[in-house]
Amino acid sequence: MESDPNYLLRLLQLASPALPVGGFSYSEGMEAAVAHQLVHDEASAQAWLIDHLHLVLSRGDLPVLAQAIPAWQQHDALQLKQLNDWVMQTRETFEMRLQTEQMGRSLLIWLRNHQAADEADMQLCDSLPPTWPLVFALALNTHAVDTREGLLTCAFGWAENMV
Repeated sequence: MESDPNYLLRLLQLASPALPVGGFSYSEGMEAAVAHQLVHDEASAQAWLIDHLHLVLSRGDLPVLAQAIPAWQQHDALQLKQLNDWVMQTRETFEMRLQTEQMGRSLLIWLRNHQAADEADMQLCDSLPPTWPLVFALALNTHAVDTREGLLTCAFGWAENMV
């Protein structure tokens, strides 16, 4: 895969804050941290980002991605539904649930417009509230990105968007 010249471009495209899924419009709590002066300079912003990466992303979305990529490869609808349900149950607020659904739906539309995913996979997503981690795993799978690089792509994309 890495010898494919388009491989890196696919990774960069999926990691880009310019991917039209609306991620740029969510602060994931950083705005509140700034308002409460928990984040007030470069060092405190760095600490907040690292804490969020270690305490939230590495314990939530990234493990879901790691399980969803092979589930998409095997077309394991039950596993995908269970992972999606878990994501919805672990979003602490109504706003966070809306965020993961809106970004998931937007990425699904992007995949559909680029004819990047199998129609059966798209229909499975349509039958769920398509969460961001589940649809991002589908995007990684349809772009033939391996799991490790997919996790790095997701984490980098999140960090780049937050910065």
